[in-house]
Amino acid sequence: MKKTNNKQHNPIYKEKYKTKKQKKGVSLMVGYVLLVVFSIFLGILTYHILSTYFPKKSLECPDATSLLIESYTYDCNTKLLTLNIANNGRFNVGGYFIYGSSSGVRQRDVELSSLNMDNKSTLSPLGVKFGNPVAKNSLKPNQVEIDVYNLTKLNQNLTYLEIQPIRWQNENRKMNVILCSDATVRKDIQCA
Repeated sequence: MKKTNNKQHNPIYKEKYKTKKQKKGVSLMVGYVLLVVFSIFLGILTYHILSTYFPKKSLECPDATSLLIESYTYDCNTKLLTLNIANNGRFNVGGYFIYGSSSGVRQRDVELSSLNMDNKSTLSPLGVKFGNPVAKNSLKPNQVEIDVYNLTKLNQNLTYLEIQPIRWQNENRKMNVILCSDATVRKDIQCA
């Protein structure tokens, strides 16, 4: 004779076992829901913390910021380049980045700001500053700045210039140098 387990046939035991199994399923489901909710909460918290580290909008120059190479003289024998740069925009400008090419192609391959003959106006490591060292955006609209460059370090004659204006702008109590890439001036040049 086979011994039967009384617990298996006992209806009270079956009911208890069934509710215990159901409770285990519910608690497992609650655990997953809590895990998902906690993960979403951590994701939102991380997003808000990291979003404070990045600026809301990029710093840009005002639309009417512009420079113009009014005239130039380039002596290929002495390798001196004199630029008359005018502010033909509506806002003061602080300086510019200047690049050139001696390959005959209209693309910049030489950085020229370090060749500026006025050491006070050279920005470190790149760029040329207008006016005195204290004033930030010192070239006012309709003013002209004359800059002279000694190009003896170049192996070939310069054939192309590119100038990008820069401005100092105060953002969140911090002075930033802003590149006005939309106001880039390009000019083919020849020896005089």
